[in-house]
Amino acid sequence: MRALIVSLIGSIAVACAAAAQDAPAAGDLAAIRATIEAYAEGYRRGDRDLQERAFDAERGHFKSIVKVDDGPDRVRVTPIPEWIDKVTNRENPEPLDVEVRILSITTVNEHIANVFLDFNDSLFDMMLVAKIDGEWRILNKISIYQDPDAR
Repeated sequence: MRALIVSLIGSIAVACAAAAQDAPAAGDLAAIRATIEAYAEGYRRGDRDLQERAFDAERGHFKSIVKVDDGPDRVRVTPIPEWIDKVTNRENPEPLDVEVRILSITTVNEHIANVFLDFNDSLFDMMLVAKIDGEWRILNKISIYQDPDAR
């Protein structure tokens, strides 16, 4: 299953790269990076303002591929406001010890980009980032654990 998912994500990245028309403006890349950094820092610190700055909470969804011990893997879908509540109201308010690396940013055009992230080599995110009302926001987030037991 993991190989299929990694292959699917790789295929999407290749398709997006092939569809890219022009090199993105430096300002767009910087703005996309700033959005992702707000998300990552907001995740580490449980900071609602940073999370709300990063996401399009009105239209966005978080999807995670969940490994189930006694059945098939499943996809869990959570509206972004609910996910932000979970991140910002966690039991331990101390910042998480997690390193978030941007693996790639692929712009499709001046309105859409895909961003791949690595969290401590155990969790991977694929983000669909869109320019909405002139601001880059995360519209969808898909996560999968490299090691399902690390959840």
